[in-house]
Amino acid sequence: MSIFTRESPAPVPDRNEHRNENRNENRSENRNENRNEHRHDRRHDHRHDRRDDHRSESPVPADKLTDFQQLNVWQKAHKLALEVFAVTRKFPKEEREEMARTVRRIATVIPAKIAEGFMRRHPRDKEASYRMSQDAIEELKYHLILSRDLGFLKDAEEILMAVDEVARMLTGLVRSARHGN
Repeated sequence: MSIFTRESPAPVPDRNEHRNENRNENRSENRNENRNEHRHDRRHDHRHDRRDDHRSESPVPADKLTDFQQLNVWQKAHKLALEVFAVTRKFPKEEREEMARTVRRIATVIPAKIAEGFMRRHPRDKEASYRMSQDAIEELKYHLILSRDLGFLKDAEEILMAVDEVARMLTGLVRSARHGN
């Protein structure tokens, strides 16, 4: 047997080298964890800042809307619902049960469907919710006209003008959703 064909024993690993490799791996993992935590903290801070934006007095640009309450059309629809509740309190007692309840329910559907549509991600879903608001605004308009004609509602012109304003704004909102804005 020749010395050249003889297998040499496997080298014995140095314990210090193994420890150094583990330390380097641990340091690398720690750096990655710290980076991820830092990224998370920045994202969390950014979200917190956006939440505070809607509470400020200044108007929020359209591309920065974070809450349905920032939509002008929702604000007008909500105000309209509050007005409907106020005027239906003056309905005759026997009509407050049925007619007032119906009119109030319809009035609350309008801002509710706007809020629902705001959170929808797909333009078709947004448009569908906003169209439900449009349906409700037309139904509300009819019930207010009926209430006026039956004599339950005095001086209905102001509230009917508010209905028309919300209806116009909803048309713009549906158009905007249709085009994915």
